[in-house]
Amino acid sequence: ADRSAISVVIQEMKKEHYGVAGVRKSDQ
Repeated sequence: ADRSAISVVIQEMKKEHYGVAGVRKSDQ
């Protein structure tokens, strides 16, 4: 259970990180 919860959090963080990077790239 903890493993799946951690994996979900990591996936969400990755999505947010990539999302921000994408926005920055588009801005630049």
